[in-house]
Amino acid sequence: MAENPLHELPTALIALMLVCALLLALFASNALGRRTATRQPKQLELGPLETMASGLLGLLLAFNFSIAQSRFDARQEMLVREADAIGTAYLRCSVLAEDDRRSCREKFRQYVALRIETYAVYKSGARNTDELRRKLDEGEHLQHQLWTIVAGAVRQSPDPPHTALMTALNSVIDLDSDRRASLRIQVPIIVSVVIALSCIAWAVLLGYSSGLNGSGSRTAWVVVSVLISLVFGVAMDFDRPRSGFITTSAAEVAMTNVANSINMPPVD
Repeated sequence: MAENPLHELPTALIALMLVCALLLALFASNALGRRTATRQPKQLELGPLETMASGLLGLLLAFNFSIAQSRFDARQEMLVREADAIGTAYLRCSVLAEDDRRSCREKFRQYVALRIETYAVYKSGARNTDELRRKLDEGEHLQHQLWTIVAGAVRQSPDPPHTALMTALNSVIDLDSDRRASLRIQVPIIVSVVIALSCIAWAVLLGYSSGLNGSGSRTAWVVVSVLISLVFGVAMDFDRPRSGFITTSAAEVAMTNVANSINMPPVD
């Protein structure tokens, strides 16, 4: 799966690197500004430019955070819908003949167990691994087996209950495809780089302007740098819903609940 290369790095490390870069930019540019002020006392007023840069940076961070959070919420909602669709399809297996019903339900149990195992692989951060590809291939194989069973039953008896089962199974397959696609769609690396560079450029401007005026609170700089890095890091974490600190736990709970319900003795 192609993804933002920054996602290979831990979120905490990315935030720490940005904090260090911001503080370095602030202190270095402040020292340069103070040195310039001693040599050339009369300098341009950078206050309006500093205010504009601060507003633009805030807008960029807010926009990036909002987009990442909305996509995270959409992914989680889709995963919960997938769990619901699996539960519905499993219940509708009761319309099948006894042999097909037993086989179909067993395939669904295997499929749900496999989905939970796939969650564990994602949460370990082991993307693009042979294990992950094997889990995904097994899932597609089980989907094909389920479709073969249901399609055969519909051909023999194309009545509403059987077609309803096929519709439910089709929803399961479609939602799985949507889930995989959503994991591939991430914030492009260029966006992350532009925002990070904007943060550093803002720090340079703030530090230099403060140096010209002979002002600047180091404590405030540290606090602001940490806050900016936290916002940037959390936005990136939203974009890695399986392996980050913020995971789609509600979806995993929903799938676990489905696993518990379908492993109960069936009532036909």
